[in-house]
Parts: sequence; structure tokens; C-alpha cells
Amino acid sequence: MPPKPFYTSKTFWLNIISLLLVVLAELAREQYGLSESWLGLVALLTPVLNVVLRFLTTQPIALTKGSNGSG
Repeated sequence: MPPKPFYTSKTFWLNIISLLLVVLAELAREQYGLSESWLGLVALLTPVLNVVLRFLTTQPIALTKGSNGSG
């Protein structure tokens, strides 16, 4: 199975969204006094969802469209 572009990976986007949630939660914590439990929730859910996606993944990814995934 040929590799797909990295930007079509659900795992890639999950991690981007998780990063954004952590940054937004930290900004909200500083600005609005949001509880740190939000950061903990994101920190807990991200690896769990990554493991779930790992079991659902069947296709490798490549950094570029022309990459064959080796090396």
C-alpha cells in the first residue's frame, strides 16, 4: 500500500488539535482563571486517542507526495 500524504492522517490532525487545545487552555487559564484540570484532560485523552488511531491505521504516511516511505 503506497504511503499517503501526512496531512491526510487522522493522527496528525488529532495531535495538531491537541496542541491547539493545550495552548488555548493555558491562555484561558492565565486570562480567565480556568482550572488546570483542562490541561490534564487533554494530556490524558491525547495518548489514549493516539493508541486508538494506531489500531485503526493501515496505511503509512509520507512527508511529501512523491515520497515512497522508505528511509
